[in-house]
Amino acid sequence: MTQYREIQENLFEWFKDIPDKDVIDFISTFVYGEVNPRIEISKLIGRFLEENKLSLDYINYLWDIDNPDSSWRRTSIGTVDIINNIRHGLLSLAFNRYRNSQL
Repeated sequence: MTQYREIQENLFEWFKDIPDKDVIDFISTFVYGEVNPRIEISKLIGRFLEENKLSLDYINYLWDIDNPDSSWRRTSIGTVDIINNIRHGLLSLAFNRYRNSQL
């Protein structure tokens, strides 16, 4: 199984009991960087990062995004790949939940 497919299956499982509104707000924040005033979403993101042992990696990833001209990167290429696969997997999750709700 590819890393992307494994991540995608884990995301489907992790979010299976999360309401659609919270999933959309999570994706808006995690994937698109939109600010969300709901403390529940911040806690959900924190829990997601902790459970997947990505807290520090995600902070470093965001620092690298905010400082593109820095000559020193805090995030390894492997970690960037994992976070990007999670972001893409979240978009797939949103599409599949929408599609399943329409059937």
